[in-house]
Amino acid sequence: PVILLNVCSQFGVGHDGEGNSCLADDKYVMSPSSGGVTDARAINHFIFSTCTVTQFETYINSLNR
Repeated sequence: PVILLNVCSQFGVGHDGEGNSCLADDKYVMSPSSGGVTDARAINHFIFSTCTVTQFETYINSLNR
């Protein structure tokens, strides 16, 4: 997940919960912190949130202009 976080940041994708509607506590790849989750959210460390996907799509669409 750390490598994914760094790659996402290179494409201008921000952390969940910072300027978007996704919750940092959901612990997706772009959550600002990843520790301490042992419930159903633990698998989210390997999944992109909807906010991250939207930011990727926005970046990719900007390349087509």
